Amino acid sequence: MNHERLHSRLADVETLLADMADLLVRGDAPSFETAATALRQAMVELAHASQRADGPPPHADLRERLQRVAHALVRQRENLARRSVINERGLAAVLPQHRATYTAPGRQGPFRGSVARLYVTPAT
Repeated sequence: MNHERLHSRLADVETLLADMADLLVRGDAPSFETAATALRQAMVELAHASQRADGPPPHADLRERLQRVAHALVRQRENLARRSVINERGLAAVLPQHRATYTAPGRQGPFRGSVARLYVTPAT
């Protein structure tokens, strides 16, 4: 019975991971957050089910499924990082950084950090 529960919890995790991948592609942030919370809970339940499982070690097919879930989580994290970079670049294009008022385009301002340029460059 415990192994059946383990297989059931693993199937839940696999389904939620597939759903999250689809939501990430669609860009549905509110649904993605809800699915992420559900995935976190399913992972906790999977961990509890694996601790309660008694008997012989898991079969090769179960280990392969767990490996696929682990790889899917890594891919999901990488895809989230990519999506974050894309969003940051998009925001930077729409909301450019504030520039100093009295500098010419392409030139640095009169101060570098907190030291005036007068004291940084040697006199000639």
